[in-house]
Amino acid sequence: MARALICALLLAGCEGAGEARPEPAPPAAGEVRYVLDWDDSGLDVAADGRWRVVNDLGIEFAIERGWLTSYSAQLVPCWLIEGTARRPARSILDGLWRLDRLWTLFGGVAHAGHDDEADPSLFEIPHVEALVNRRPLVLATVRGVPGETYCKAFYLVARADDDAVGAPAEVPYDRVSLYLEGTWRADGETRPFLVSTDLNIGRNLDLYVGDAALRVDPSQTGVEVVVYRRIAGWFDGLDPAGYADDVALARALMPQVVAALRAELR
Repeated sequence: MARALICALLLAGCEGAGEARPEPAPPAAGEVRYVLDWDDSGLDVAADGRWRVVNDLGIEFAIERGWLTSYSAQLVPCWLIEGTARRPARSILDGLWRLDRLWTLFGGVAHAGHDDEADPSLFEIPHVEALVNRRPLVLATVRGVPGETYCKAFYLVARADDDAVGAPAEVPYDRVSLYLEGTWRADGETRPFLVSTDLNIGRNLDLYVGDAALRVDPSQTGVEVVVYRRIAGWFDGLDPAGYADDVALARALMPQVVAALRAELR
């Protein structure tokens, strides 16, 4: 709740958080809009939304139900990626953002590989997305992002907390980052599996327009970042028979979740 209030009061933004809506107006200067979308290539999707995928080992996974916690999204300054001189403080808002980082120390998650000060482009209210009958999600429009040159976007999958939006009631989902329930089939035999994990994992993503990775300054022109998740890629190289239990399977699966990502600007 505290993070939601900081988001609303300090940025006067995060407008439309979690809202699925068609064709919103382009972001204005100083705004960053985050959209979460899906790449269904390689999936066999049934009329009821359930889906199957055959991985590169010839193992078929059939998913009956599942959810993913998209914990946060932000842009990453070029100076942080390239190791150049750190930019000076922007304003008093920098100090206020440090209060938000203090909040994460007591209830949130660390953003490994990032500065210990939250960037003004950060949106950090977890949203739980259904993996059956998926749809794009306009996560948020963050306003008031000051002048900065950004080279990447950071997307984090992490366990749902008390601020999480959309957590399912039909399964235990407290502090869960990924839940998958279904079957896998190999050598003519079908076996059930269940992954329910609280592991956290994120990744820096280049900002693409077509095949070109770009640098952007949202203060000059509004930015819309679309993060595509390719679910078929989650299962590449996975053979459940090779893991002692579903906990070990989850540890192998989570890095695949963020490996199969792409961020596009539009």
